[in-house]
Amino acid sequence: MVELDLLIRNGILLDPVNRSEKRLNLGVRQSAIAYIGEEAPAAKRLIDAEGLMVSPGFVDTHMHDEELEDPGTIQQALLRQGVTTALAGNCGSGPRLERVMEKRSSPWLNLGYLTGHRALREDA
Repeated sequence: MVELDLLIRNGILLDPVNRSEKRLNLGVRQSAIAYIGEEAPAAKRLIDAEGLMVSPGFVDTHMHDEELEDPGTIQQALLRQGVTTALAGNCGSGPRLERVMEKRSSPWLNLGYLTGHRALREDA
């Protein structure tokens, strides 16, 4: 096996098909899962996830940071919950383009913004 970029060792992985959980190692190569098993193949980087659940990043399709002075606060809270991608502005109160560009300069998450009808009406 080619060396992995990352090995997450001793993590608890859920198997939803069999409704079970098992302590396994998970390997990543070129941003994709390349290995799941009990062996510990060579890797450039190692994370020991002893006693921790390993899961993909979650997607939050309804979050609000458009009215916050410091959007990083909610973004950090979402990260602590396992959210890595979020979508804001879906209640018609989405931010104007200038505000979106400010947030994109140093995002904590993969962010998507909808242009809300309120902002469009105010600008018209």
